[in-house]
Amino acid sequence: MSKLNGKVAFITGASSGIGAAMAREFARRGADVVLLARRWERLEALALEVRARGRRALTIRCDVTSDEDLEKAVETTLEEYGRIDWVIANAGFGVAGAVHKLATEDYRRQFETNVFGVLRTVQATREALVASRGSLAIMGSVMSYLALPVSSPYSMSKHAVRALAGSLRAEMAKHGVGVTLLAPGFVDSEIRQVDNQGQHHEAARDKIPNWLSMDTDKAARKLVKAVVKRKREAVITGHGKIVVFLERHFPWLISFLVTASPRGLIRPSTDRGRTNSRHFASCILHLVSPRRHRRATSANVQTMNERLPSVVIYTDGGCRPNPGPGGWGAVILSPGSDPLELSGGKKEATNNRMELVAAIEALGALDVPHRIELYTDSTYVRQGITEWLPKWRASGWKTAGKKRVKNRDLWEELSAALESHEVEWHWVKGHAGDRWNEVADQLASAAIPRAPLPIDDGKAVHLFTAAAYSGKKKAGSWGVVLRFADSEKGLSERVDGASANRMHIMSAVAGLEELKRPVRVHLYTVSDYLENGATTWVPGWRDRGWKTRDDKPVSHRDLWQRLDALCKKHRVEWHVVDGKEPPQDLEYAKQLAKDALTLPE
Repeated sequence: MSKLNGKVAFITGASSGIGAAMAREFARRGADVVLLARRWERLEALALEVRARGRRALTIRCDVTSDEDLEKAVETTLEEYGRIDWVIANAGFGVAGAVHKLATEDYRRQFETNVFGVLRTVQATREALVASRGSLAIMGSVMSYLALPVSSPYSMSKHAVRALAGSLRAEMAKHGVGVTLLAPGFVDSEIRQVDNQGQHHEAARDKIPNWLSMDTDKAARKLVKAVVKRKREAVITGHGKIVVFLERHFPWLISFLVTASPRGLIRPSTDRGRTNSRHFASCILHLVSPRRHRRATSANVQTMNERLPSVVIYTDGGCRPNPGPGGWGAVILSPGSDPLELSGGKKEATNNRMELVAAIEALGALDVPHRIELYTDSTYVRQGITEWLPKWRASGWKTAGKKRVKNRDLWEELSAALESHEVEWHWVKGHAGDRWNEVADQLASAAIPRAPLPIDDGKAVHLFTAAAYSGKKKAGSWGVVLRFADSEKGLSERVDGASANRMHIMSAVAGLEELKRPVRVHLYTVSDYLENGATTWVPGWRDRGWKTRDDKPVSHRDLWQRLDALCKKHRVEWHVVDGKEPPQDLEYAKQLAKDALTLPE
């Protein structure tokens, strides 16, 4: 029997790359696994593989930038398995670009996931590791030891977690907890020829020579072995060990190689805790085989002339209300790399301007020319580019009605951005289940600047709504706090077999049904689904006889109809609250829902 039998590995960023491979390796060795990431369908597919090996797998949708997500994940794990023996703090991504082209916010976003996400993981799991005298593994990178052009945010974040691992190693030793820094170099897998929609691109050119990369499963075996043996550090891949050795003993040589290496294709991309940079590969080629490097460089120039690298881009934008505060989001899918997510917001904008900005920003994130498949759910953007733009230019930026073209500044900027690339435009139906369109929409929605909450409005009723759900109990619950002036009332209920979305709707319905006469209401929720449904989707559903655009019955129709009637009775103003800084009354509503869920059946 394996020594790992009955033990539990808790892995963040487990939906792809090294995280997924380490989960498979832990399961192969006999451990049960807890899989955490934002991409739920990827986790479920991986869990099926693990269970096929006869091991248990628990999947938890988790964003490491959320304290609440990680705390709930640990709580759920301990309820299900009773222990955590290994924690793999693997979640991460890469921000790339020259320093003068990046904003402070770019660095802050990088650190929020790669550094503070690791720190949150450590803090949330510390007590469980101390109880099991387990081990913590922090995913660094060979980039933990050096820095390269246009990779400063990523390099800084990996240097930071390397320092964190050093500090934790001493702090946790007295509790019997091991700490391992994992520092992989280039790791090879078929994913470099498969985009993130599962489409295989046989002609896609790998950025790294095959002889320089390590197989993903082989890398996972080495990393898991290091964690289980509680090693201080695990630098894997031959080139990675060479780089670390030289940086420690001959830093001047590394500096020379970085400075001397060609810079035509510098942009890094990431795969869960490692940087896959052509510039880095060029440095290694210089080091281990100068002749091969010269041949590769010549071939690269010829290949660039014949074929551009390919990417797929999804963009979205919108305002709440329109016009009003707006946000945009974009996802760039490169073969062999995890998705690059971009987003931003404006205090004053329109839906159309945010759609245009999303496309402009996504194209601007590419440092070299590409062949691009760009998907948008905006007919305004797609038709503007494919049909209207040539006519506008010819007419001096006038419409067919001789009026000035709206958003001319952005159209000109987008037109200029397109000159460097070959772009094929596609329209995709919004809110119709397309995976990456949904991600872009979520990024845009999250980026919309939130107006200050009207918590102190003494002339209105304030409803704070919340929901909870337990997959283990197969039950949901809702909680609501009603406040008017100095009066406050809390309600909650558990409902077996109910989903989280249904409980969010029910919390609003229950709160509004407590109001006996028409009043002005501020309703607070963390659910975009609830707010979008009440303010945007319900009118369309009602007009179509409570059918979706695909002519399917609307889910939770009974509750939406009750909520629709209540919103007609009362003057409801909706407020989607940032879950990171919720009002105290919303926290109380969450606690009510949580308490109701834990009541005996």
